[in-house]
Amino acid sequence: MNTTKNISLGGYAFIIEEDAYERLKKYLTAVESRLGSESETKEIMADVESRIAEIFRETLNGREVISLTEVETMISRMGEPEVFGPSSEKNGEQETTRDTTERKLFRDTENKILGGVCGGLGAFTGIDPIWFRIGFAIAFFGFGTGILLYLILWVLMPAAKTRAQKLQMRGKRPDLKNLEKSIMSELEQIGAGISGSETERKIKEGADSVTRTVSSLFSQVFQAIGKVFHFLLKGLALLLALGCLVFLVALTSMLLTESSGIVLEDEGLF
Repeated sequence: MNTTKNISLGGYAFIIEEDAYERLKKYLTAVESRLGSESETKEIMADVESRIAEIFRETLNGREVISLTEVETMISRMGEPEVFGPSSEKNGEQETTRDTTERKLFRDTENKILGGVCGGLGAFTGIDPIWFRIGFAIAFFGFGTGILLYLILWVLMPAAKTRAQKLQMRGKRPDLKNLEKSIMSELEQIGAGISGSETERKIKEGADSVTRTVSSLFSQVFQAIGKVFHFLLKGLALLLALGCLVFLVALTSMLLTESSGIVLEDEGLF
């Protein structure tokens, strides 16, 4: 019987066999040793561990203990630590081909106005999200179905929370090399943003202003629709009350008329 250990990986608790634990520990140590500065190491290792946890959860298939087989399967999907560094770029086009995978549909919460549905559809199809936003706007104002369809997709499409999910959303394999590329690209963008020109800063501020304006417009539209429905409901309630009043008046008048006729007929008999 193999000795087991309890470990926490990517926010999940696992039970792992001793030999599998040693293999996993060696793998993570090798990955960490090939990374750059301390800040980059922490960022990348957090995403690597999160992705490993996802793979373990997928491959366990209801079993509770991670064996050496699951660890080796994980490594084959993530890639060996040697993919880091200049040597990983030497295969050129062949490496690029292996980087791609089947795209998965997620909401892109980093490219959103409301829930990230249009951003996710854009990432999944490779089409600029603005066209999906225009389509939903036309469907909403032209046919009234846009908001319903958007809300349905919002519920059905999970948000891309982890870096691995963001890569899958764009058809990239969530392995070591692409995780590293994604983080380094973000760090470069942050650096470029800090040292960027005044023009770039103004463009970004303008884009943010447009986003806030559009979001505010949608909010005002929804509030206006709510007020209209509130007014219509009040009007409907008033009409129902008036209808009941008219019905009661008519019924009372009819009963009084019938009673008067009976009295007249009785007087005629005598």
